[in-house]
Amino acid sequence: MYSTYSSILLVFKTYSHLTMKKYSLSVLLLFVTLLIATPHADAASYAFDNFNLEEVKDSGDTQKASKEVSEGFRLSKSGKQEQAFKMFTLAAKRNELTAYMALGIMHREGRGTPENLKLAKENFQKAAAKGNPQATKELVLLRFAAPDDPEEFAAARKQMEQLASKGLAVAQLRLGLAHLAGYGYTADATKAIEYLTQATKSTGSFKSDAAFVLGQLYRDGKLKPELKPDPLSAESWLKKAAEAKHLGAMRALGEFYLASNPAQQNYAKVRD
Repeated sequence: MYSTYSSILLVFKTYSHLTMKKYSLSVLLLFVTLLIATPHADAASYAFDNFNLEEVKDSGDTQKASKEVSEGFRLSKSGKQEQAFKMFTLAAKRNELTAYMALGIMHREGRGTPENLKLAKENFQKAAAKGNPQATKELVLLRFAAPDDPEEFAAARKQMEQLASKGLAVAQLRLGLAHLAGYGYTADATKAIEYLTQATKSTGSFKSDAAFVLGQLYRDGKLKPELKPDPLSAESWLKKAAEAKHLGAMRALGEFYLASNPAQQNYAKVRD
C-alpha cells in the first residue's frame, strides 16, 4: 500500500497531468484513501504476502519456478525484503513471469526497494506480455491511478470501464470515486452511486469500502451538497460496512447516531 505522503503527491501529479480542478478536502481525502491506496486488483487474494505461485504458473508460466523465485518468496516472508528483491531481480533476468509480477508489486509498494511506479509498470507489462491476466489488470489499475500522460489515462479509463462491466469490484469502486470527484469525468453523483452500488455486490474487501462511501454520501451531503440527506440509506450502508469491520464506517456510524439522536437510548449503539 502506498504511503500517505506519496499517495497525496501522486494525486496532485495526476491532477496536474489532466488539468483537474480543485476539490473539497473531504473528496480529496477519500480519493487518496480509496482510489490510490487500494492498488491491488484483488487485495484479498492477491496481496504480495499471499502470492500464489501456482496460480501465476497456471496463468502463463509453463516452466518450473526457479530457485531464485522460491528463495525470493522465502526471504520476503521472513521480512528480508531487500534480499528478496535481489533474488527476484536475478530470476527476472531469466525471463521468469513470476519474478516480473513480484518485482512489479515491490516497485509499486516500495518493498525492498524505493517506490518506482515507472518500473512497476514495466514489470507488469512484461508479465502481461507473457499472457498473465492478473498482470494486465494490475497494469490498467496503475495507469488509471498514476498516468504518465493524458493519452495513457484515456486508454486506461476505457479499460477500467471494461473491467467494471465484467464485475471487477476494485474497478467499480475506483470509477465510482472518479465520477464522484470529477477525476477524468464530469462530476456525476448519480453515476458514482451506480458504480459504488455495483461494487457492494462483490465478496472482497472493496464491498465494505463502497458501502462506506455510500453511507457518507447519504449521511449529510458533505461530499456532494446537491444530494439530499437520506438518514435511512446512510445508516443502512454504514451498518453494512461496519459489520465487515470497516474502521472508518464504525466511527462514522457512531458519529451518525450521536448527531441524529444524542439521547441515552443510542448510547449502546455508539459504544458498540
